[in-house]
Amino acid sequence: MIMENVLNVYERACTYLSEKDTEPQTLKEYGVELNNLRDFVLQEGYPCIGAQTSINSKSYALGVFDKMDCWRTAKELACGLSRYITEMKRKPSMFMTYIAIFRYDSYETEEDFERSMWNLLTNLNLIDKKNHEWCAEVSDDPTSNNFSYSFGEHAFYIVGMHPNSSRKSRRFNYVSLAFNLHEQFEWLREKGRYKKIQDLVRKNDLEFSGSVNPMLSDFGEGLEAPQYSGRKVGSNWECPFKNSL
Repeated sequence: MIMENVLNVYERACTYLSEKDTEPQTLKEYGVELNNLRDFVLQEGYPCIGAQTSINSKSYALGVFDKMDCWRTAKELACGLSRYITEMKRKPSMFMTYIAIFRYDSYETEEDFERSMWNLLTNLNLIDKKNHEWCAEVSDDPTSNNFSYSFGEHAFYIVGMHPNSSRKSRRFNYVSLAFNLHEQFEWLREKGRYKKIQDLVRKNDLEFSGSVNPMLSDFGEGLEAPQYSGRKVGSNWECPFKNSL
């Protein structure tokens, strides 16, 4: 009976944990060590100051799921992202991020991670399009410079992380996806902070990783889709995602 109870706890996913719910003991109930996230983002030299601000100010939310290649995960993630959008409307924040952790996933190659990531995003879109249109401010064509992923009629920039990423800044212990609303970048621009933060992040990344991420483009310029997985791809790369499915 005790073992059955333990298994039930660890099989349980949690679609949305706010900063008030993310104490280490709470997350252990879902098989996740919060200190791994804090230690990763707050390590010396970590380039993304936006992520560090989110952690230090507890301006983040987590979703804990099983595996990306699972239809149930897509449905659960849809619930978590919907809650994130609602919370951002209630209390807007320039640095609030939603991090989806897939506790049972592991990928030997970046290609495998990328394939599963886009499979999940495709399934998530199939769920979303039942009730929502694609965000009108961005394109649904991954080959367009104006492409961004859309959910709930909001545009998102996505950062993929996993233990075998070639980029040191994305080499997190858990397979994860960080979702950030495009509106946040626009807010930073309006306040004149975007370019300053961008330059600092790239400087830090050069020192931290030994090179600036070759896939990154300025916000609003270049292709966004190839940036999500963190894998370096060539000009002939084809995005697996098709909104017309």
